[in-house]
Amino acid sequence: MAARRAARACRSSSWSFALVACCELATCWRAPAANARHARPAPLRPVALALARAAPLCTAKVSDKAARFEAMLERCRQYTSFELSALRDQPRMQRLLTGVIAGARDRDVIRAFTVLYEDFLPLRLGGDLIFNLLDDRLRAAVAARAAAIARGEHDGEEACVVEPASATCAEEVQLSAAKALFDVVDSDGSGELSRDEVIGSGFHSLLRHYYGIGEIDELFAASDGSDGGAAGANAAPGARMQRELSFEQFVRAARAIGALSDAETLRLELLRNRDVRDADAAGRRHRHSERFDAMLATFADWTVGGEEGRLLAEVGNERLRAVLGGCFAGARNRQVVSALKILYEDHAPLRMGGDLIFGLMTRVVHGAQRARKAA
Repeated sequence: MAARRAARACRSSSWSFALVACCELATCWRAPAANARHARPAPLRPVALALARAAPLCTAKVSDKAARFEAMLERCRQYTSFELSALRDQPRMQRLLTGVIAGARDRDVIRAFTVLYEDFLPLRLGGDLIFNLLDDRLRAAVAARAAAIARGEHDGEEACVVEPASATCAEEVQLSAAKALFDVVDSDGSGELSRDEVIGSGFHSLLRHYYGIGEIDELFAASDGSDGGAAGANAAPGARMQRELSFEQFVRAARAIGALSDAETLRLELLRNRDVRDADAAGRRHRHSERFDAMLATFADWTVGGEEGRLLAEVGNERLRAVLGGCFAGARNRQVVSALKILYEDHAPLRMGGDLIFGLMTRVVHGAQRARKAA
């Protein structure tokens, strides 16, 4: 539930995030005066102005924002290999958290993101929402895995290799297939199925087509083990009002409507349908991926022939220099790059923030290079 609430909050905040980000962008890029003989770079406001006016990094006092950001980083550093392995069925999420942990252990990356978190409101809002969402999903995955281990389900497939003809084995195979189907429908990884997930995943359409489940209430009412066909009309009010299904309730419902033995077939059909629906989304992700790769290549160009060292020496503002140095450090860390790319591809608010920061760093670098040539 917490993960779902965080996801809804993240989606609902996207427009307000976009408005703030667009205001930042509009004020960062001012056209030169029409009668100016030589166009000068527009002042970097309000982002760079905030960076310039903020307290130096060497100050002994730690701001409340920096303390909050450090607390989130410390939480990431405490993630164990067992917790990360709970995301084995969510490889993209696993890669994201692995990269976050790697960044939380790199001093230059930490300094850069601390500055951005303190001074850049859009990234601070987006960062808080994404961190809470990831942390909730990880906790849900760990709880689900711990429960599975406690029930001994992790050994089911190995036992079936030894005793393939046993009734117990057949039941374990069905439960394993049902769990795989459940995970496909459980799009937010919360360990519970909401009505929106059952409908949005296309699972309800398959149930209606193959098993005559016309109303979604019939599936939820069948989770008490009653007959699926009569459940919609005769279910108790509490069952009809039930909002989510646990895995155990899902299994009872699937058994009641006769779908448990078809779990693997249903899972494969859902995945095929998802591939079709996600074709457009995949195209958008590919475009975002190409844009991210182009920005990464630009940072690589800025390191050729000792240019990185010269730029860091020439940027006078300490906070801007810290951000630029962290960008260089992050670009060299494969795990950090992987995590940033996932965030850029999948989360529009952070993608906008990334574009703004790249624009800011481009202006800082070009300004330093022009000053060097003019000297």
